[in-house]
Amino acid sequence: MSLKIFLPSNLKFLRNQRDLTTAQVADFLGKTDSAVSQWENGLYRPKFEFLVKLREMYNVDMESLIFTDLTNPGNSSVDSGSKEDQTATAISISNNTDHKLLVELKKILDRLDDLDDRVKQIEGE
Repeated sequence: MSLKIFLPSNLKFLRNQRDLTTAQVADFLGKTDSAVSQWENGLYRPKFEFLVKLREMYNVDMESLIFTDLTNPGNSSVDSGSKEDQTATAISISNNTDHKLLVELKKILDRLDDLDDRVKQIEGE
């Protein structure tokens, strides 16, 4: 079974949906706008700690952020809420996060990174 990862397109979609620039998202995360752009273009994946912050900032569950095509207009799993709600959500990072789920997700992302490294190693041989 193969899972399709929609993270890059979802990050860009959610940012644009909220009329934010890459610089604004980067400022909130303490990263550069170049890093955010690279995540949105699929060149790199954000580290787990930034995925947690992005999940909270965009008010979307982690599974949907990574594995659901949120750009599909029929998808109702995204609630943009008011600007005040978005700000309050972004500020209260990880207060009610399901720790067990996040640990499992981190393991999956680590495995994906290992696979990416192995593919690059094989391509370089």
